[in-house]
Amino acid sequence: MNFLEVVSRYEKTLQKVNELEKELSALRTSDWTKVITATLSQYRNEVELLEMQKRTLENSHKKLTEEVSKLQSEAAVLDSQMQKRKFCITKDYNYSLFFFFYETKKLQCSISLYSTKKYCGKGKSQMILKSNFSFVHIQQQKAANVV
Repeated sequence: MNFLEVVSRYEKTLQKVNELEKELSALRTSDWTKVITATLSQYRNEVELLEMQKRTLENSHKKLTEEVSKLQSEAAVLDSQMQKRKFCITKDYNYSLFFFFYETKKLQCSISLYSTKKYCGKGKSQMILKSNFSFVHIQQQKAANVV
């Protein structure tokens, strides 16, 4: 750098320093410390408010997490009970697949088979054959009809 460039740069820097000194003296006369202190106090109050809200949310989250945990364990217990009981809905079709009837003078005997369908959770179903056996003395049956 030559001498003229150095002098030019010095003058520009000196101008900038003078401008900054003027701004600083203007801030001193305008009571800038009160403005900064008020702003900092406002920020502190906002931070305290946000911290209180954060604690409240953390407590709510903790309570909700505990409640969810309780509900999940209760659901697991209920699910295991359902698995143990194998809860099924039964529908009888009430039609005879086989019917046998035999009667003598003193004896009446009948046998029938019928179908039942069970629906056991998750779309599973099964057919069950059931039987009905009847063995009645005719004299007892007539006595029952008389009364």
